[in-house]
Amino acid sequence: MVEIGYRYGELYWGANDGNWSYADYQVQKIRLALENALERRPKRRASTESTFVPVLNEMARVVQEHDSARFGETFEKVTAACNACHAAEEVPSFYVVAPQARTSPIRGESN
Repeated sequence: MVEIGYRYGELYWGANDGNWSYADYQVQKIRLALENALERRPKRRASTESTFVPVLNEMARVVQEHDSARFGETFEKVTAACNACHAAEEVPSFYVVAPQARTSPIRGESN
C-alpha cells in the first residue's frame, strides 16, 4: 500500500502538470503494485476487484485520452474507491485524501 500511495500522488501531480505519459506510467505501476499486494493477500482480491479496479480502469481511459476536464472528477472516484476498499477490508484507519503537497522532484518538461 505504501507504493500504491506514492504512485497515487504521482498520478495526481503528473496529470495536473499535463504530463500524461508520466500519469499513464503511474496507472500501470499502481496495477502492478496492486497485483503484487494481492499475491500476498489473496483474500482481499474480491473487494479490490469490485471496488477499486473498475475505477482504476476508468482512470486509465481518462489518462490515455489526456482528458483534463474529467481527471479531477475521476481522481475523486479513485480516492473514494480506495477508502471504500479499506473500509470493506476493515482497515478504515487507512484513509486516503488527495495530495496536498508535492514531494517528488519529477515534473513535466515545461514545469
